[in-house]
Amino acid sequence: MGPILISRYGLFSAKDKSLPLITLQDAKPYSIGTFLGSGIGEYLTSFEYQVQLTNDDNLNIKKLQRDRIQLWASEIISAKTIMDQSKVQLGEPELIFYTALRAMACNRELEESKHDALVEALNSMYQDGFMVRINEAYGASL
Repeated sequence: MGPILISRYGLFSAKDKSLPLITLQDAKPYSIGTFLGSGIGEYLTSFEYQVQLTNDDNLNIKKLQRDRIQLWASEIISAKTIMDQSKVQLGEPELIFYTALRAMACNRELEESKHDALVEALNSMYQDGFMVRINEAYGASL
């Protein structure tokens, strides 16, 4: 097990087509684009949402703009980065619907002292407010 990170997933709509969502159930009638292999597509599919998977998450912004999907499900910080790269700002997610604790994968032969240093560094970033500042910089405050 490696250092733990909190990831939050949201549903984004096209900037000119806001879809106010209160609960995840409110997204049922809409087509949702997400990245193949992210796991969130499988999560939504398991609850019978209309999911369209793509092998390039950048395509989901284009699909939103062309009304081929109505929502894009993405990890919030990743979504902000993709928006910056695409020079398309969608704004805040309509709904943050999933929060996950994730761990950095470490080789089994990683020295325990190095593992402990990684965990300590991440904990320190949470304790001194660095992670809050990072999340706020990407519009994903915890």
